[in-house]
Amino acid sequence: MPHERIRAAAGGNGNIVEDLPKKDNLKFVICKSTQGEKDIDPDFEKNWKYLDENNIMKGTYHFYVYSQDPIKQAEHFCKTVDKVAKIKDTDFPLIIDVEEMSLPRKSIDLHRLKNDLMVFLNFVENKTNRTPIIYSDFSFLNKYLNHSDFSKYPL
Repeated sequence: MPHERIRAAAGGNGNIVEDLPKKDNLKFVICKSTQGEKDIDPDFEKNWKYLDENNIMKGTYHFYVYSQDPIKQAEHFCKTVDKVAKIKDTDFPLIIDVEEMSLPRKSIDLHRLKNDLMVFLNFVENKTNRTPIIYSDFSFLNKYLNHSDFSKYPL
């Protein structure tokens, strides 16, 4: 029996969501929905609909921007997802993507970053009644989010 691989694809990459099932034994897809306070991935609605119609386990993420208001970002994310996706219990909880590209090149206030991320996460959790997931890499987590407040959030 061939080894079964798990693949995930991010939205914002054109028709990658539609192409992958033909090429692989796809188990789930995480697609981008929003970024910052106003940006919406142009393929989000199409990708979500395709995944839903093909019964592929799915989730969606927001690309977090340090320089923008965390409440406005969380509201934008939840509103966009609610309008397009209608998250089901079988879908992943909402995901926040926070990484080096989320930050300015200079002057990062570590206290502000931690506080703003907690505000964002709490808003999303209260709005959806599900614990959001944090997507990042090991070095970013150790450098910026190494605090017990973040331990309840799946990575």
